[in-house]
Amino acid sequence: ITHTPTALWPAGANTATVIFANNGAPQAFVTNTWTYSVAPYTTLTPNLKVAADTSKPGFKWNIFANQANTTASNARTEAALAGQLKDVDGVTPLVNNADPAAKGVAIANATAPSPANAPIKFEIAGPLNIDSAATGASTNGNFGPDGQMPGLPGTDSSSDGAAAEAISYINLPAGLVAMGINSDDGFRTTVGLLPQDVIGSIRVGEFNGARGSADSIFYLSVQEAGVYAFRTSWQNSTT
Repeated sequence: ITHTPTALWPAGANTATVIFANNGAPQAFVTNTWTYSVAPYTTLTPNLKVAADTSKPGFKWNIFANQANTTASNARTEAALAGQLKDVDGVTPLVNNADPAAKGVAIANATAPSPANAPIKFEIAGPLNIDSAATGASTNGNFGPDGQMPGLPGTDSSSDGAAAEAISYINLPAGLVAMGINSDDGFRTTVGLLPQDVIGSIRVGEFNGARGSADSIFYLSVQEAGVYAFRTSWQNSTT
């Protein structure tokens, strides 16, 4: 018996049952049942496609850093990137200490944060394979060597309390697409018509918390080939 599915099975637990019989008299029936698990995946519908200039590879890289608040959570990331991060006392607003002159692998320096609590903005023309303290031969993820992360170390000589976002547009084929993020510490990857729409975008991958350099693999079911807008946020609590 051969079965060729015309669509992805639902994520989670699934059951397959085969019932067959012989031609004896009396006829005997046999039932075999199997259970199996399908990994979680997110469906990208055609209405999420965008028009973008795909002749310019790379990423927009926006970053904030202040070692006064190193909470290991993606909520801190979003507060920092929105210019709303407070000290651990929950009251004192924090300024952005990411260094505009520390361009790393970016194509140019950034401008100073304006206002002082806003993220600074870089552009990275190549792959997003960066480290907050790259040494030229370091390989903390799966590929090497790592490039120097733009904006770090900060003007206070620290990489603690960093929060950043990488925005890019990816031309995806139709079908099942596997993606992976290697991060230290947490990350969140979303897809949406407006990549920085934190509320309206679809979350496709995430690790929320602190960890050493590690992989998170996630899957996308792309209903129609095209260009999709991706945003990956990242946070570092302490080095």
